[in-house]
Amino acid sequence: MVITVVLAVVSVVSTAAAIRFSLRGRAATPSEGVPAEVEARPAQISPHFTYNALNTIAELIRSEPAEARELLQDFADFTRYSSRVSGRLTSLAEELQNVDRYLTIAGAVHRGQLGVQLKIAPEVLAVVLPFLILQPLVENAVTHGVRPKPGGGTVRVTAVDAGTEAMVSVEDDGVGMDPTRLADLRDGGRTGLTTVNERMRAAFGPGYALVVETAEGAGTKVTLRFPK
Repeated sequence: MVITVVLAVVSVVSTAAAIRFSLRGRAATPSEGVPAEVEARPAQISPHFTYNALNTIAELIRSEPAEARELLQDFADFTRYSSRVSGRLTSLAEELQNVDRYLTIAGAVHRGQLGVQLKIAPEVLAVVLPFLILQPLVENAVTHGVRPKPGGGTVRVTAVDAGTEAMVSVEDDGVGMDPTRLADLRDGGRTGLTTVNERMRAAFGPGYALVVETAEGAGTKVTLRFPK
């Protein structure tokens, strides 16, 4: 049985080819009065991820030079965006573009083991949200959901128009987790989720806490709501 807990939501993934799309040129309009707690620190990119990415690119240079060049550009753009030191707000378009870069690189590293599905409603791309709010959830889905699963799995990112709000979910069909562990997340458990939850509540209020659906062997789904 899948248990749903409001606090932060975890996602579900399954195997498929990475989908690339253009989101350039959709900048956010910053709003005033955003609490300082919403500001993201420059991301601490995992050394393990960096090593795997560069090693994969090096292996492809001779056999697939065009793909290697694209991955190297994706890696450069990903690190540049993630290391940005200014700005508390961004657009959903920019966040999704960075997520797409991460998943493209991760897909190359875990070739044949990581599938990606992106389903994005164009009308929500301009929605303003806290900087780097989605990346930790996607990374959790890959690292804690899909990677431990024999044969890998798929990460699915969905963004839909829900009237006065945009609803975004990060889902994986990986190993899932014991629902009783969700209580630990409130006290700082699984990497990234607690911080994202706190930033969402600081930005939009207690009603915008993450929603997590999970069960052992059933993957995880994390859902966020953003006011339009």
